[in-house]
Amino acid sequence: MLIFFIIFLVILIGRSNSYLLGFELLNIDESQMMANAIRLQLNNYNVFQFDGTSSGFLNSLILTWPNLLNLDVTFLSTRITAIILISAIFYIAYLYLRLDLKKTSSILLVLPGVLVFSFTHDPDFLHYSSELLSTSLIIFALYSYKKNFYTNKIRIHLIGMSLLSLVIFAKTQIIPTALALFTSICIFSLYKKNYLLFIKSSVFFVLPVCLILSLYFFSGYFNDYYLNYFEFSKAVVSKYSPGVNIINNTTLTTNSVTENKLLNYALYNSVFHYFYFQIFISIIMFIFILISKNYKNLLNINFILVVITILSIFSSIVLTGIIYRHYMIPLIPLTILFSGSLYAKMDTKFIKSILYKTPVYLISLAFLFSLMMEDKKFYSNKYQKTNFHFSNININSPNIFDFLEISKKKLYIWGWAPQWYVLSYFFPSDRSTISQKYIEDFSNKLYFNKRLNADLKSNPPNLIIDFVKPGSFYYTHKKFGIKNSSIKKIINNSFVKINKNEECPDIYIKKESYDKLNKKIIQFKIKNNLIKNKLDDYSITEDICNDSVSFDDKSPNKLMLNLENNSKLKKILILASRKNQSTVHMSVELKKKNSQTKILKKNIQLNKYPFWTEIKLKKNNSLIENILIDVSELKSFNYGINEIKLYR
Repeated sequence: MLIFFIIFLVILIGRSNSYLLGFELLNIDESQMMANAIRLQLNNYNVFQFDGTSSGFLNSLILTWPNLLNLDVTFLSTRITAIILISAIFYIAYLYLRLDLKKTSSILLVLPGVLVFSFTHDPDFLHYSSELLSTSLIIFALYSYKKNFYTNKIRIHLIGMSLLSLVIFAKTQIIPTALALFTSICIFSLYKKNYLLFIKSSVFFVLPVCLILSLYFFSGYFNDYYLNYFEFSKAVVSKYSPGVNIINNTTLTTNSVTENKLLNYALYNSVFHYFYFQIFISIIMFIFILISKNYKNLLNINFILVVITILSIFSSIVLTGIIYRHYMIPLIPLTILFSGSLYAKMDTKFIKSILYKTPVYLISLAFLFSLMMEDKKFYSNKYQKTNFHFSNININSPNIFDFLEISKKKLYIWGWAPQWYVLSYFFPSDRSTISQKYIEDFSNKLYFNKRLNADLKSNPPNLIIDFVKPGSFYYTHKKFGIKNSSIKKIINNSFVKINKNEECPDIYIKKESYDKLNKKIIQFKIKNNLIKNKLDDYSITEDICNDSVSFDDKSPNKLMLNLENNSKLKKILILASRKNQSTVHMSVELKKKNSQTKILKKNIQLNKYPFWTEIKLKKNNSLIENILIDVSELKSFNYGINEIKLYR
């Protein structure tokens, strides 16, 4: 296990100064799985009322482990989970190689893949991906079969077959690979007339699948599961021609769907350089194997299974039509198993020869150089990195919508913005945390819209946000907005729109909750109406619209808030701008009516977005006329404030 912990530490340290501790939306799929995990936790782990589109419930279920420690599912916990799975993948790959090779050789073969995941700045390989769990299950299945093949330890092989079957509940795209691997093992068992192995392998693969599906069936959710997971995936794939987007590779961003030419990644991306490295090394080794006439030794079942798995994964990628870079994640450890299998069949004299060593050393140096230059790559500064510091470690949710003082924390988001379930930790009222099935004309759209209305009736939200706006992810046109949806009546009858900036997401709060909030909120005025309209607009997203105020040299050192009706003040909430890269200090002064004497001056530390800064006031019977906020330190960094809220 020492090797596992070393791998884990290498990846953890390598990622510590990038996106590990931040809240950057590296890939929206990550947020979707996190939102689903939160719903699982808050819905008593009801896996039947689950809709992860092409990602099965297992991908979200494993993200709920912080709940065992009474912690929240956060970006940090999710990205730690990713590192654990990656470490497990390469550790199992190491164990696979150790069955043929010495310890040093096995470590050296695994090392390039570990370095890629440690030091890449490509966001598609730094987030928690739906491919990680499936890859770990497939790699373990390959290892467990080889272990049994070499040592006749049937027990570990059967565990591997059971785990392989769970791929079906993890990722639809990788199901064909799991089936291909299972079928190949069964065929080889029959070929060798090992009927007992065939029966046991079949039982241990099929039994978990039948057990889980029977639970769906007897619970009355089988049809919903089939339509969610298989029928919808088939409908999405049928929308695209095979390989249609290979050249113009589509990359997900927080703001839009941006097309990046694959050529740029092929030339500069270290992940692609890793594959060139593996291909080049494999070609060299294969040539030496042919020279030594040792190629017949390659024709063993374990090597064939690796090749079948690689081809199956590659086919699944291409046949989806639309290709994302994180689809290649399974190929990284699989190429290690491939090259390791070749290395094991090489003659020792060729390994020691200068003809082998020279090109291997040269390509290794080129690959390492590419990794060293990651911070110079075109994708490196795509998102704001967060340096490692203990103050940046946040193990709980920011609870960003708590400023609305809603007692029953239930939320529904229309559009494609599941990250706000994560940032708020509100219960997702609908089992689908994105609205794709309700907006697009895929098959069974009527069924899904009926289900949506039923879910909102069972778990009525107190807060609804329409994220279909210019600048949003994927759905930007108003024709896709909530006012044109099947739930528009719910909005019109029971909700009040509270945000003022029309460019920002529309925030609807239930009428009863709005009335309660209105009684608590103290209105204020600022001489500059433009500033006032941004600091008190109820919009806190900032990623798709300009709803924060930045302070520069031209700004005054102090911001004065004039309270309407001179109210008694209970607390102040201040939300920093997203652009603030560090915490800053400021002072807050309170002055009572008809007096220039300040009744309170408090020095505070303004937390980084998305955490609110709360100023609680002791029982105060004085009528406050104005609040003076010192923003001079904000000015020095050109930082800003997103929102200010005052409460009675």
